[in-house]
Amino acid sequence: MKILSVLVPLSDRGDIIRCDAIEYKGGVWLVPMWLELQGKGLMRPARIIRVDLLGLSPGGGFADYLAPEMTISTALLDGHAPPSPPIEVVESPDVSFPIPNKSLH
Repeated sequence: MKILSVLVPLSDRGDIIRCDAIEYKGGVWLVPMWLELQGKGLMRPARIIRVDLLGLSPGGGFADYLAPEMTISTALLDGHAPPSPPIEVVESPDVSFPIPNKSLH
């Protein structure tokens, strides 16, 4: 599994953000926040939001995907609002990834 990126329009701010995403159970899911697994060199999503059912397009070099047919609220990304169908949310999915090396050389 690899970490992807999706450009997502925010309904309450009127701008577009780049959000991490993963492939999970046959879909593409946004990862608005990562949690570090202390001492393991791993991170896992705090929650994931399925977006592939909403019409993703190729990202054109800016991201892996664009989500032109949808908007998501900041409250949903932050976990403060419930999803509306067809959007699905999974809290604390059982997946983890190596923490990327962010050092500059």
